[in-house]
Amino acid sequence: MADCRDVALKQYEALLTGPEDNAARSARQQRIHLLAAVGRGEEAVREEKERLEQAPEDPARLLSMAAALYWAGRYGQVLEVFQRAREVLGEPGAPFNIYAGDACAALARYEDAAQYWEKALELDPEAADPLYSQAECLHRQGLYAQETLAWERVIDWLAKRGYVHELRGPRERLGRARELAGM
Repeated sequence: MADCRDVALKQYEALLTGPEDNAARSARQQRIHLLAAVGRGEEAVREEKERLEQAPEDPARLLSMAAALYWAGRYGQVLEVFQRAREVLGEPGAPFNIYAGDACAALARYEDAAQYWEKALELDPEAADPLYSQAECLHRQGLYAQETLAWERVIDWLAKRGYVHELRGPRERLGRARELAGM
């Protein structure tokens, strides 16, 4: 397994040597997540901090910093980066709001989390992450009746976009939430 991770990290690094385009930004986000998953989240934080110091107002670098902090479990600092993004951008985009919402949920600031996720959906109705985050958050709180509504919203979103293969997991989660809610 370690060999697969090493190969993946090398492939991400190869993508990151080219221009800073959408593919590179996506690769950077995936690399950050992988580093955190293998216990190297602080390494990602250090790398992104160095990059951000070179261009402190670069929205892509701010977002990568938020990602690194989130996956390293530094939720309060994610919110600090969000505030910095607000100063730089005026209104941070949906990805910033998603990270802020997820950070608030991790800090048990559920109402704040919901506001960030709704803002993310307002800014980008095609973003699925806030919908999943809401459903997961309601489950963690034991609010199973509300969770069923959230999973129905996810299923509706997926079905309207023709993502039939992605429906299985949310449907299973909906069934479990209904059982837990006594429905």
